[in-house]
Amino acid sequence: MTYTIDNIRELKSKCRPDCKIYFITGADAIQEILTWKEPEQLLSMCEFVTVTRPGYKNEKLQKIIGSLKDKLKGKITFLEVPALSISSTDIRHRVLAGQTIKYLLPSSVEQYILKFGLYKAEDIYSPEMELITSKLHSVLTPKRYIHTLGVAQESLQLAKRYGIDPDKAYMAGLLHDCAKCLTDEEKLELCEKYELELDDILKSQPDLTHSFLGAKIAEKEYGIKDKEILNAISYHTTGRPNMSMLEKKIFIEYYI
Repeated sequence: MTYTIDNIRELKSKCRPDCKIYFITGADAIQEILTWKEPEQLLSMCEFVTVTRPGYKNEKLQKIIGSLKDKLKGKITFLEVPALSISSTDIRHRVLAGQTIKYLLPSSVEQYILKFGLYKAEDIYSPEMELITSKLHSVLTPKRYIHTLGVAQESLQLAKRYGIDPDKAYMAGLLHDCAKCLTDEEKLELCEKYELELDDILKSQPDLTHSFLGAKIAEKEYGIKDKEILNAISYHTTGRPNMSMLEKKIFIEYYI
């Protein structure tokens, strides 16, 4: 997995010492910046330009920047630009309504959404779900993120077929791989932090910890308290005796 800080370091190594680097990001993401890897170091290496899209409340953004002023040390510039009003929520709603999404996102992404029928179910996206999806997008590789959306969508479809709570199924599918893209070293460090006991096999193959660790991260960092969801995440790789229907479903969909 490559973090933003890694990309900036690589970019700076290829530039002159006096070269200024500007990182352009959407207004929605700026409130998450202090949760990124090595945020203080990142802010010292480049300046952030926060760009709004039509309809975004400027006062809200200014309030966020103001509340973080001491930590951000003037490293964020606010910029309003004319642009198409594009949002992920609008794209999902358009797909659900059978409307075109052409030119609203890369053609390869459009083709993937249409090919696999994403967002055609009656999905309900709460602000909480939007925040979780946004955070996952920042911590997973593009390939893993697409896989995650596929599992979540398939979870929703099968949940309705087999009488399982669709909200729990979708959340479990969405978070099942939240620890997958951590390095082996990071996985072991977090296992120690969250007091997860590891046997010799898990110690020698840290990637196997991502399911158990993912459940802890889902609980501690994403605020998931439901035991059914956490168990489904925990055992989606290894399985276990007497699995619940939700656990079985996530286990199967992971391989589908």
